[in-house]
Formats: sequence, C-alpha cells, structure tokens
Amino acid sequence: MARHSIQQYRKNTVASLQEASPHAQVAAVFQHVLGHLAAASVAIDREDVKLRGESISKAIRLLDVLKASLDLDKGGSIAGNLDVLYDYCTQKLIIANIESDKAHVDEISGIIREIKEGWDGIPQEFHHGN
Repeated sequence: MARHSIQQYRKNTVASLQEASPHAQVAAVFQHVLGHLAAASVAIDREDVKLRGESISKAIRLLDVLKASLDLDKGGSIAGNLDVLYDYCTQKLIIANIESDKAHVDEISGIIREIKEGWDGIPQEFHHGN
C-alpha cells in the first residue's frame, strides 16, 4: 500500500513538473539538491556510508542538470559564473564524499541556498522567458 502511494506521488510530481514553467522546474531542482544535501549531512552524522554516497551522487547529478540548463551565449557573465560555481560545488561534494566531511556539504548547501534565493526573487513576468 505504501509503495503504491509513493509511486503515485512520484508519478504526479513528474507530471506536474513537466507542465511547470522552466522557472518552476529549475526551482524544483534547487529544492531537490538541498534535500539530497540535507540527507547527506544526516548520513555523515550517522556514519551511513551508503546513504552518504547516494545522496551526494544525486546532488551532483542535479548540479549537472543545472549546469546543462545554462545558456552561456545569452546568459552572459551570470551564466558563466554559475557554470564555474556548479563545477566548484561538484568538486567539493566529491571531496565531502571521500572524506565524509560535513563542512563541505554545509558549505555547498549555503551556496545553493543563496543561488536559489536569487532565483526565487526573479519577478513573475520573467518566469516563462525564452
């Protein structure tokens, strides 16, 4: 029963994201990155190597999604800076996983939170931009 409920939730979540604006889709990716980083932090505290690795790997994959969504031609220096920042975050998370270092995870969580706050501050009229 619970498994069916989880599958239905995932199906509904995927469907709603596919219909969402590009702005909302990116906002959801930021939120998922933060969720995986929180899970990684808990895993480090609990010395749960498997969960730590899975959570950090998922966060890195989502950083790759964010990086791939950048339009370096139209985005100018902001897109270029985000590109470099996402690479930095990825490298720090690899180190966090190898060293089981919560400080690196916390640092990246702070960076992603700050980027997300900026993203969330974009006025509504720009949410469906080209």
